[in-house]
Order: sequence, then C-alpha cells, then structure tokens
Amino acid sequence: MQPIETLLFEEKDVVNREFYRGIKNMIKCSVCLNIAQNPVQCDKCQQCFCSQCVKDLSHCPFNCGSHQFIPSLMCQQLLSKLIIRCECGRDKKYDLLNKELDKNNKITNEYTIKSKLHKHPVQCIRRFLQTWTCDNCKNRFYDDTPTYHCTLCDYDICYECAKNSITEGTLKTEMIQYYQSKPEILTQYSTISQLHHHPIEYNCDSCHNKFTDDIPSFRCTLCDFDLCYDYAERTSVQQNNNVQPSNNTQQIPNVQQFPNVQPNPNIQQNNNNANAQQNSNANPLKKKNIVNR
Repeated sequence: MQPIETLLFEEKDVVNREFYRGIKNMIKCSVCLNIAQNPVQCDKCQQCFCSQCVKDLSHCPFNCGSHQFIPSLMCQQLLSKLIIRCECGRDKKYDLLNKELDKNNKITNEYTIKSKLHKHPVQCIRRFLQTWTCDNCKNRFYDDTPTYHCTLCDYDICYECAKNSITEGTLKTEMIQYYQSKPEILTQYSTISQLHHHPIEYNCDSCHNKFTDDIPSFRCTLCDFDLCYDYAERTSVQQNNNVQPSNNTQQIPNVQQFPNVQPNPNIQQNNNNANAQQNSNANPLKKKNIVNR
C-alpha cells in the first residue's frame, strides 16, 4: 500500500462510472491528468491539482501570475460522491478511503498487525453477541473468540490464519492463550442460545450423525440419550396414544413430511400385517358369516 500522498485512483477503479463521466473534467489534476489526490486549486485561475503535483512549485503552472494554492472545496465535494474499488476488492466511498487508508496503513498500537492475507492492517477485537467467519479459512466462530478485523473492509482473520501470514507487528499474548485452549469452531449444525455460553450441537447416539435444530428428535432425559427421527422410525418407536393433543400442543410430525427421511419398508410391511390382523379380530361375526356361506 502506497502512502496516501502518492496513492492514485485510476479511472478503471471508479464504480459509479456514469456519475464520474459527468464530473471527470472538474476533478482531474491539470498536471498528471489523473483523479486529483488531496486536491488544491490556484487561487486565481481556479485550476485543480494534486497537492503532491504542485508541492515544489513556486507559481501556477498556467502562468496566471498566482503564487498560492488553496484547498479545492468543490473538487473535494465531488470526489466524496465517487465509489472506488479498493485494491482489497471492496467498494468504498472516496472520502472514506481518503480518511482511513493513511491511518489504517500504519501499525498504531500493540493490537494491530499486518498480514499478507489482506491489504490493510487488522486489529484484534472481540465482537459483541455476534458470530463471525474467518474470510480466509471460512471457519465460523462465536462472539467470545477474538478476531483480527479490518474496520475499513469488514474483513476478519482468525488466529491460525494470522499467525502464519503476519508480516509486521506481534500477536497478542491474550489471543495466543485463548486459542491454545482450542475454541470451538461453529459448524452448520451449531446452535447459539442465549441460555448457554457455548454453541450447542445435536448428535444422534445411534447413528452418530449431527443434525440441525430444525430436525425432530427423541430424547431420554434420564439417560441423556438422543435418537434421530430416522432411527426412531427404523426401531419402531411408538407414540403415546393415550395422550390426546390439545389445540396448543404441537403434534409430532409424520415422517413423510421430511423428504430426507426414508421409511423402513420392513417396518411398513409389519405395520400393515398388524393392522390387517387387528381388523380381522375386531369383526368376528363377519368372519363367521363368510365361513357359513
């Protein structure tokens, strides 16, 4: 990253091209013909220049007789409306980049490092009640886990990625100690609850697969035993028929409502035979009449 005094944004970096075409002649430096950086203007002819381009000049390049350059407020206002694609790949307002790049390009405190994974320095922070994802390895962490964060680009780097890519600065001792305790990495099966400090996952104790919290399950509170809906169907779990569901009671969903759960054909055949036998026993007179005929 170049210092802000020599940082140049070219026309190809502008995102809102239509707006730029309407103002480009008013924001170009009359010396280098690029977009003016830290624009100043001649106090007499009003020509716009980069502050760096006229830094060593004793008079206006247009020989208007002026020897003074002042900040160009009009050019600054027009530049503030430009959307620039930063070299990190994010789209940012020009005035935001102009204000932030210089200070963000320096190691300002012990919490800041530079990494070859990102163009800007990143600072060690903790998010409040918000999970976050490392933009390099794509692992997801919960809010208690510290991150190296770029406020300009909203870019996060976890400790494991930062320690292998650091180019300037040192990792915080507190962060090293925290990650040595092996923080839990969130998965697609993790659930965050306000009632518990750590992420929660549901594992079937029979098939040992993980499931999301929207998949129904059966649980024995006495033994801390969990059974997924598929294995409950395979092992003929019977629902309590003595309990009549009220209007406020949510009924256990049928297995057909879940396309990923395939009923066991042997169980289905056994159920059909049992139903036929039950119907036959429930109508003895009908069976007797058939025999007499």
